[in-house]
Amino acid sequence: MKTVRKTTSRAPREAEAGPAGASLERGDVMRDPGGRGAANPGGGWMSRAPAGYRVAMAPTTSDDRRDPPADAMSVSEITRRVKEQLETRFADVWVAGEITNLTRASSGHIYLALKDETALLRGVVWRSAVPLLAIEPADGLAVVCHGRLEVYAPRGTYQLTIDRLHAIGTGALEERLRRLHAALAGEGLFDPGRKRMLPPFPRRIALITSPTGAAIADFLRTLHGRWPRAEVVVVPSRVQGAGAAEELAAALATAGRLRPAVDVIALVRGGGSLEDLW
Repeated sequence: MKTVRKTTSRAPREAEAGPAGASLERGDVMRDPGGRGAANPGGGWMSRAPAGYRVAMAPTTSDDRRDPPADAMSVSEITRRVKEQLETRFADVWVAGEITNLTRASSGHIYLALKDETALLRGVVWRSAVPLLAIEPADGLAVVCHGRLEVYAPRGTYQLTIDRLHAIGTGALEERLRRLHAALAGEGLFDPGRKRMLPPFPRRIALITSPTGAAIADFLRTLHGRWPRAEVVVVPSRVQGAGAAEELAAALATAGRLRPAVDVIALVRGGGSLEDLW
C-alpha cells in the first residue's frame, strides 16, 4: 500500500498526542506496522488518529554497545581515588553505635564492628591506642567512637580506625558491674571471713597507682603528715581505661612477692568520670 501525504492550506493544527510523548502534526505520515491504519478500531491510540493521517510506529533503537574507552580505570586506580576521597573527608569523625563481633587478636589489636538499625561499620583499635580508651570495649555496649576512615585496598573495604571510645550513658556499664559483683559474690570473694585485719601502724606499704597521676603525690603528702615512718614501695600500673584491669592484677601479684614483705597494699587512683572506673 502506498502512503499518501495530505496537504492543507490552513495553518497547522495543534499537535495530537501519540504514544510515549510522540506527537503528530497534520501532514505527517507514519506507518502502521500492523497494517491496521487509522480505520482499525482495535488499533489503540492509532485508531484515534485524526482523519487524513496514516499512522506508523517510528522505529526505536537503543544501541549502547559502544566500544570501551582506551583509558578505562584499573581496579587499583579507582580504589586509590575512593581511598583519597574517604580518608580526606572522614579523617576526624565521631561515630555512635553498638559494639558487635569484638575480637582480641594475639597481637594486642582489637577488631570490632559498630551497628545500628540499618547498617554496620567495621572498626579496629590498634594496640598502641588501647590504653587511651576510656572503657573496656565489649559486645552489646552502646558507645561513641572517635577516629578516621581508612580504605584497605587489597580487599576493597573500609573501616573506622578508633583512637577514643566512650560509653553512651552508664546504664549498660552499671548493669555489667552488678552482674560481675553477683558472680564474684557467688564465688565467696566478699565473705567477711576472707578479710584480713589491717595493722594500725604499717611499716612497709606497697602503693599501686599511676606514676604520672596526681593521686601518688596526694597519697604521699597525706601519709607523710600522718605516719612519716612508713616506707613506700611504688608499683606502677594504669588505673583506668582499657587494659588497666590486667595491669592492676599483675601489679597486685608483684606487690605480693616483694621482699621484705609489705604490711599493706594500697591501690590508689585520682578523680575522673564514672565511666573511667570500668
